Amino acid sequence: LSVYYAVDKSNITAKAKKNIEKVVEKLKADPELTVELRGYCDFPGSKDYNLKLSQKRVDAVKAELIKAGIEESRITTTPQGKLPNPPKAEQKNRRCDFFFSK
Repeated sequence: LSVYYAVDKSNITAKAKKNIEKVVEKLKADPELTVELRGYCDFPGSKDYNLKLSQKRVDAVKAELIKAGIEESRITTTPQGKLPNPPKAEQKNRRCDFFFSK
């Protein structure tokens, strides 16, 4: 599961909320499970700008998880900035991925 973004955006869309709801279900089903949110940007833009944008993206997803009842202590965020050598500047590079662990 991933949450995808429009160019230069960090808002959560209706489609993204559906994927976040699936993550919430998974986390509620296993109280020992934690999630790391990794945010990415596509290639255009400076390194600093894209790092800040990827932070906004993971923060937006984190806020949705907390709003749905997931404890903040179970969520970590790792903004990655822009992907090195992405195939193209396209939406699949502008995303937040979920990584689960115990």
